[in-house]
Amino acid sequence: MQVRPRSPVVPAGNLASVRPDIDTGDTGSLSSGTSLPRVALLPPLARSAKPNEISLAEALIEDVAMGLCALKNVSVIAPHTAQRLRGDADWLAYLEHNHVQYILDTRISPEGLLLQLVFIPSDTMIWASREAFDIARLPEQRRHIAQMVVVHIARELERSEVFYADYVRHPKAYHFYLTGLNRLKNLTLTNILWAREAFQDALEQEANFAPALSGLSRTLSVEWLLQGRNDQMLLQAAERAARQAVQQNPISPNGHRELGVARLYQGDVDESVASLERSIELGPHYADGIYSLADSLIHASRPAEGIATIERALSLNFLPPDTYFWCAAGACFFLERYGEAISYIDRMKVSAPAARLAAAAWGMLGDLEKAALERDRVLQVTPDFDLETWLSAIPIKRGWQREMYRTGLKKAGF
Repeated sequence: MQVRPRSPVVPAGNLASVRPDIDTGDTGSLSSGTSLPRVALLPPLARSAKPNEISLAEALIEDVAMGLCALKNVSVIAPHTAQRLRGDADWLAYLEHNHVQYILDTRISPEGLLLQLVFIPSDTMIWASREAFDIARLPEQRRHIAQMVVVHIARELERSEVFYADYVRHPKAYHFYLTGLNRLKNLTLTNILWAREAFQDALEQEANFAPALSGLSRTLSVEWLLQGRNDQMLLQAAERAARQAVQQNPISPNGHRELGVARLYQGDVDESVASLERSIELGPHYADGIYSLADSLIHASRPAEGIATIERALSLNFLPPDTYFWCAAGACFFLERYGEAISYIDRMKVSAPAARLAAAAWGMLGDLEKAALERDRVLQVTPDFDLETWLSAIPIKRGWQREMYRTGLKKAGF
């Protein structure tokens, strides 16, 4: 019996009604009555930075937030609340349920100050920048950051008016969509099926809800990938859902991305790359779209471009889902950098989906014992796995790439 996924509902309103211990302050009230776009500037997370740099970076972001309060076209969450939320495990849920659409996520490290402006409803990065943290340039940096936040929020509102209206008009569908999105973070067949059910629940609320159509398409493509069988019906359904998502919202990068993924697995590598390039045109900082383009470039027998592209995605999404590492591992494998491929797979939280690739890499390195262990992991999940069936299903443009994969898997004992 399948258990239907459900998330606890947090009531909308102000943060104090959800968490009485969080002081909202008086900068940009969190009541849901305002129609202004709402942004929270999160204080920087630190990695190996000096204490004085951390303090200055925190003060800089707080000062930017206070400066934005003078504007009439955005509503800014109080820095005190942003500080409290940064350390709370449920900070994102609180923002979502209190109608905060944008976050400026910041990180301070020896490489400088990294800023990422994210549109929360679709988890889409709309601007990213790395600033050299120079004390002499702090006033200039403050002005630049404030300008970029306002400019990019304004552009996003103009570009995606229909996209954002979807979330406002269909709150129940959005709730189910978020449930599915959360399930997609873990690439197991069970989670994929639960995510699909949540997206279908969203579509029962609103049949043309484009984000849920994109999510549904993703579950079908990922199921095909995990099963290791050439089930064309899954891919055809994924393509239909993606095309419907594009039809409903042609300016969203999500539908174009899923169409590109579905077409890749059906063997049309060139159309896949074209769709994914369109996705990135619409969302230049859409890290997931960039990752998918990298994956398609690898399958298009362009692994050098693929590794450069996935590294770009990793620079934007520096705490990425496992699929990014899996993709990078694939690029390294076809560049004959087998040790690096294994290192990327080892960085995955759940590496079982990449066990085939790990087995092939260990095989190419001549470590047949470790290759056999990975082969056994594959057969535990898909005991009927057939090497030639799988190789015939993989969309690879050039024959040398298929032969290379076959060699590694045969050395692993498949």
